[in-house]
Amino acid sequence: MREVRAASLILAREGAKVVGYGIQADADNEPIGLVGRDGGEMTRIAPVDLTDPEQARQVVEDAAPACGGLDVVCEQRGHATFCFDGRFLGLPADDWRVTMAGELDVPFFASKLAWPTRLGAGAASSSTSRPCPA
Repeated sequence: MREVRAASLILAREGAKVVGYGIQADADNEPIGLVGRDGGEMTRIAPVDLTDPEQARQVVEDAAPACGGLDVVCEQRGHATFCFDGRFLGLPADDWRVTMAGELDVPFFASKLAWPTRLGAGAASSSTSRPCPA
C-alpha cells in the first residue's frame, strides 16, 4: 500500500487527477488529505471488489470520464492468505482461491478495462500484497 500511496502523491504533484479505490468502505482516507494538502485532486471509490469484473468495469467507467481519460493505472494487488514457512501446507483451497483472485484477477481486470481509455502511451504499475499476513 505504501507504494501506491507514494505513487498517488507523486502523480498528483505532477498535476494528475487521482482516483483511489478499495474493498473497505471505512479504509484510511489519509491519502486524500495528503494529495489535497499538496494542491492535488483525489477521489475515492469504496467499497469495490476488483476481483469482480463488473465492479472493476464500473470503477473504470466512473474514473476515466472524471479524469478526462487515464494516463496511469497503479494498483495494489490482493492479499496473501498464507506464508511460505510451512503454514501453507494446511491452507484450505478456498483461501488459495481468494489469494489467486486478488493477485491475478485484480491486475488483469484493472489493466484490461483501463487500456482502451488510456491517453497517449499510458502506463501501468502493479505491486503485490504482503508476502505473509501478520
